[in-house]
Amino acid sequence: MPAETRVLAAARTLAKSGEAPSVDAVAAVAGVSRATIYRLFGSRDELLAQAGLEPEAETREAVLEAASRLVQARGAHGFTFDELAAAAGVSRATTYRLFPGRPALLKGLFERYSPLEPVLAIFERVGDRPPREVVPELARTAVRIADRNRGLLLSLASDVARLDPEVLEMLRAEARRVAAVAVPYLAGQIAAGRLRPVHPALALQALIGPLVFHVLSRPALGALGMAAGLPALEDAAAQLVDGWLRAYAT
Repeated sequence: MPAETRVLAAARTLAKSGEAPSVDAVAAVAGVSRATIYRLFGSRDELLAQAGLEPEAETREAVLEAASRLVQARGAHGFTFDELAAAAGVSRATTYRLFPGRPALLKGLFERYSPLEPVLAIFERVGDRPPREVVPELARTAVRIADRNRGLLLSLASDVARLDPEVLEMLRAEARRVAAVAVPYLAGQIAAGRLRPVHPALALQALIGPLVFHVLSRPALGALGMAAGLPALEDAAAQLVDGWLRAYAT
């Protein structure tokens, strides 16, 4: 059997068994060297494409998209991993390999669909820039992403209200990540005299709370007949941020 055929067969066999078809694993099963695989296919992604397999990033995205739909329809614990795998069009073994348990899946969902990662990226980029420059950018980014994924975030909020332990633990871990970046920034701005002396955690809560509440409650305002004249989402966020800056910025 030609080496190319053996390599493609090995990749498909590994994928069916739930293993990540790495170049090393494929080489071992096919009985060829890594160099042979790279000579024949050029890259791992090209190997997977020729074998009719999705690259890992695309498979992960498919699982997260399916999980988002299921969480919105049934809640964080309203489906099995078998149902998730079927909805994503992948094997159960692949699902568990990507997300080895529900806590890992919830973490992946939150990091993919919440504003967390973009907000952390902004904090890492801004350095010591003053709050009047930084906070509006943070708010615009956060509300735009949260609004786009409101259904999933509302469903997770419902699980929080029911004191779902796994959702609560996931949110605690993600909140610690935000606090590890945001609190030192706010403390530094207070020390520099740009923000009034206040506990950084309180300043952070006062900023996040109104933004989150507005995004999640915005559809209800329309249903209650209270949306007439309501500013566009990012304009509303700018007004809320302006109020925060008036209260806390010197």
